Amino acid sequence: MKSDLNEKERPKIVEIFKKPPTIDLREIAFEPVIKYPDNSKPQGKCLFYALEVAKKNSGVEIIEGSVVFKNKNNEWSIFSHAWNRIGILDFDVTAEEVWEKDEEFESTNQFKYASTISYFPAEKTDQDKLELITIEVSNSMIDFLETKADAKNDSTQ
Repeated sequence: MKSDLNEKERPKIVEIFKKPPTIDLREIAFEPVIKYPDNSKPQGKCLFYALEVAKKNSGVEIIEGSVVFKNKNNEWSIFSHAWNRIGILDFDVTAEEVWEKDEEFESTNQFKYASTISYFPAEKTDQDKLELITIEVSNSMIDFLETKADAKNDSTQ
């Protein structure tokens, strides 16, 4: 499938680091994970949390993208997600403050993040473009990760 996205708009796999100690989370009320009926992925307030962190901390961007992971059936799953960036450091307060504190939630170290759009709180996003990017992430990220996993399996045999 030929993409309408230019190279700058393509999803980029990013590494997530722990929240810098200078990031202020006071007065942000983190709530427990809400599961979809089939327990396949979390749903919740990641964009709200990312926005609150960016508004409270100077120089922090909001990143929207996708998270890809293998579910309990060893199948690739993907969901839209939001996190933050300061400078070149991406961090995810939802993972640290919500997911990692939920006993039923699978380990977040199996997650792969793909950023698609970044902005500061005062900037407006193009929701139509974001939807197009999310569709492309769904198709290309799973293909990429399956190819990478297949290559790793081939090298260990």
